[in-house]
Amino acid sequence: MNLQQYIKEYHDGRGDWFVEEVQSVQAQQRVMNVMNLKEYLDGKHRILMKPNERFGGKEYEPRKIVLNHALMLLNFQTSFLLQNPITITGHERIVNEYQKVNKRGKYDRLNYKILDKMLKYGQVYEYVYFDRNTIKSKLIDASEGYPIFNDENEMIAFVQAYTVNGVDYYILYTDDTVETYDNKGGELRLTGRYANLSGLPCVYKTTNEVNENEGKSELENWMSILDSLEDLLSKATDAYYKFITGIPVNYHFIPE
Repeated sequence: MNLQQYIKEYHDGRGDWFVEEVQSVQAQQRVMNVMNLKEYLDGKHRILMKPNERFGGKEYEPRKIVLNHALMLLNFQTSFLLQNPITITGHERIVNEYQKVNKRGKYDRLNYKILDKMLKYGQVYEYVYFDRNTIKSKLIDASEGYPIFNDENEMIAFVQAYTVNGVDYYILYTDDTVETYDNKGGELRLTGRYANLSGLPCVYKTTNEVNENEGKSELENWMSILDSLEDLLSKATDAYYKFITGIPVNYHFIPE
């Protein structure tokens, strides 16, 4: 099934079909999960939502200890895997050309960012383009990228969607063209159409046993452990102030 058949089959041939794809329940659930992961890395943990408690007839705010170990673990994993630049081997002339592209496009730095986003959010997208005869790439965040798959699980289009100052912007990638849209003024409008020389964006994702089209964040494997540690440390600190009262005295027996 090609793109035109997909639009006709699932969107009745409507011109704003990509907006419906972005607003679909499945797409919004994935984006919401990515935003929750970002908030967790920003320090908004479950322990902070713990309600006040009563002790001794008085209301008090329980201790809420936040551990920022998640970001440290992810950064360590990325640095460990990419501590050395990628080495290209092969025919000398071809390797030299690859190295030129790699250096001009700053791909060593880009590789680090790709792995960092994959571990944090499960997936990230890369679009390759020409800029003044130089091959470059831009990364599309997991919260902005919407790959479109047909019934044979082949990616047939890609949508980048984001909002700035209350205006929704859309970039539609197909095999041949790149089209830009926005809804400034309240109506969806086409603002540009360009030839697509590099095809659809590349999808980088981690392994997901439930959905092979979406990645799974490495952070999700650690969140429950870190939440339990935060809860345990917070309760232990509260217990110290609740139940240890008076002045602790240490007795020593000195035999005659």
